[in-house]
Amino acid sequence: MFDHKIEKFTKTVGGLPDQPNIEPQALKNWFDAAPEELRQSLNGVCEDGAALESRVNGIIDTTFPDAIREDMLESNLRKNIVMQSDIVVGEYIGDGVYPRKVALGFRPKAVYAQYHDATRSSLGYVGHALFIDSGKEETFYTILDDGFLLKQDASVRNGLNVLNYRFIYIALRG
Repeated sequence: MFDHKIEKFTKTVGGLPDQPNIEPQALKNWFDAAPEELRQSLNGVCEDGAALESRVNGIIDTTFPDAIREDMLESNLRKNIVMQSDIVVGEYIGDGVYPRKVALGFRPKAVYAQYHDATRSSLGYVGHALFIDSGKEETFYTILDDGFLLKQDASVRNGLNVLNYRFIYIALRG
């Protein structure tokens, strides 16, 4: 386990003579050798990761026999737990297109949405807002029966749907 380091590729293009005199299939195999070594090593890392996860789950099961992990919950039970919660947390990736609907499956009383990646905040995108269900249509957002709608960019400094940026939200069930 965990012995997948490639110190050096066994066959490199640099190892061929300037004008190789080998059969075409042998030349193809030579070119494919390094990617194949990389593929095998990466697959080994993935297999080790799965084995490690299994071992950790075994330790958790032994140490905490009554613990409930997410993978133990059936899909419907997970949905019921979320539907019974008064606070729902989620995320979306901005697509840069307005209007932008974020589906929640219920009408929120309030939503706080915020730009997630602090490393990009220096670019001028504050990216946070509090939306309250006032019962009327607001300029920049609308609370819907099944989520909320970002209608337009409030300003360059408050974009909540900037292309490829990650946003998180907290929604309060009404």
